Amino acid sequence: MSRLVKKRKLPEGFAIYGGSQFWCLTGECIKWINIFVKQNPKFVKRFNYTYCTDEVFCQTLVLNSPFKDKVINDNLKYID
Repeated sequence: MSRLVKKRKLPEGFAIYGGSQFWCLTGECIKWINIFVKQNPKFVKRFNYTYCTDEVFCQTLVLNSPFKDKVINDNLKYID
C-alpha cells in the first residue's frame, strides 16, 4: 500500500508534529493560523487525505509558528 501512496512534502523548514486533538489556543494564535491558511492553500491541500489530520494539522502549524516557544505540553483532561 505504501508504494501506491504519493509522497507529499511540506514547505522547506517545516516539520510534522502530532498530538491530541484537545487543546486551547489563544486568539492571537488562531488569527495567525487563519492568515497562514488563507495565504498558503498548497500547505492546506497537502493535508487532504492525510491520516488523523485533526491530530496533525494544527499541531504542525503551531509548532512551526512564532508561538512554538509558548506551547505547554500538559494533558489536563479528566476522563471518568
